[in-house]
Amino acid sequence: MSQTRPMHTPALRLVRAHDLPEPARTARRDIARENHEAALAADDARAAFAVEVARAIEGGKAALLRPEVRRSLVEAAQGKGLRPFDANLIIAVVQDAVRREAPVSSIDPTLRVIPRPGRADAASWAVWAFAGVAGLAIFALLVAMVSAG
Repeated sequence: MSQTRPMHTPALRLVRAHDLPEPARTARRDIARENHEAALAADDARAAFAVEVARAIEGGKAALLRPEVRRSLVEAAQGKGLRPFDANLIIAVVQDAVRREAPVSSIDPTLRVIPRPGRADAASWAVWAFAGVAGLAIFALLVAMVSAG
């Protein structure tokens, strides 16, 4: 009786990667860094909320959520720093995945589009920066007026 052993498939690798020109090596490093930064962490509130939604869904492929369960989920999401709009978006994405019989982990790329909780977007930072600069300018003007008078 012969024993069959599973065929071992070696990991793919770039042959002679050390011979690549510097721009190609830099591009590979940049791509690897971007991929690493884009991955959702296990403790990411968006991913954790998606799992919570998947557990609350009833009706199998129908992917039903009773209104009171939906309200409770949205409130829980707000407690984690998600906006109600983002919570409802995650609920819709999870419901769609369940209806398509796709694993919840398949929605990770979609979840990355939703802003992380508690992070201000670039526009709000610009407003705060402008307000700070304007405040300093007014303060400097007042100091100049007082010292001249």
